[in-house]
Amino acid sequence: MSLMSGLRALVLSAMAVLFLTGNLSLLALVIAAFLVSGLTGLYDSAFAALLPSVAHRSKLTTANTWVAGIRSAGDIGAGATAGILLQILSPVALFISDAVTYLVSAPAIGQIREDRQASETFTFRNYFLSLGSGFAILIRDRVMWPVTLSIAHFNLFTTAIQSVYVTQALRSGSMTPAEIGIAGALGGIIGLLSMILGVMCDGQHHRNGNTKQLLIPHVALGRFSSASRVLTWGIDPIGAALAGVLALFLPTSAVLAVASSGVVISACWIATSAAVRELPLLSEIEQRRE
Repeated sequence: MSLMSGLRALVLSAMAVLFLTGNLSLLALVIAAFLVSGLTGLYDSAFAALLPSVAHRSKLTTANTWVAGIRSAGDIGAGATAGILLQILSPVALFISDAVTYLVSAPAIGQIREDRQASETFTFRNYFLSLGSGFAILIRDRVMWPVTLSIAHFNLFTTAIQSVYVTQALRSGSMTPAEIGIAGALGGIIGLLSMILGVMCDGQHHRNGNTKQLLIPHVALGRFSSASRVLTWGIDPIGAALAGVLALFLPTSAVLAVASSGVVISACWIATSAAVRELPLLSEIEQRRE
């Protein structure tokens, strides 16, 4: 996790250097976005595997709720701050500020000490073997496979909508970068309110847990999380590209209509899954494991 933060800081610093030297291109931005998203996926996969080691299964709901709330709170500030930095200063300020946050997080997460006897030396070969193993676990799981497909489907069309929204807002000049950032921060506020509600509910239903962390064995959680992140996050650039292709043949309103329909239809993966419908309450799953 510390390595992932350090590499993300390096990528963003390279973008700042390219911008200052006048060599920043669209291709470089696409590559940087791909690298940062991929490294973030690896980071979050490791975090998903780490959390059950820190919090007891009976407290996973509380732990996951607080983690989601902290991320939502970060989204509130990050979206608005990014827009303001772009509005007042320049893209290089955004690159540098992001790089600094990763540089701070790298030694902080490095304070965690692992059991070296149980850890393996990282190699790309081992990683891709683990990723393949994670996809095998994901595809075989009758509950998490349709859930993951639903998330990927939702992200595909949500990213398409976001791409059209940002492009249209900037092209028309109806919104400044700061206003777009502040508007995006509203989603973080909703997430933060959800966290508060979750904490309140947890006081009455404290035995509920996170579905993935209860259904997937802990030893396979990291591999499973990596595979699911690759699918659900890797679909985002495809969603943006889909919006671009549709915009070549359809008016903006039609593109938004298609994307909105896709978001609604994403629920069908879960609604038509007998395994998901027959899934018992998470509290019951947890009691069986205990």
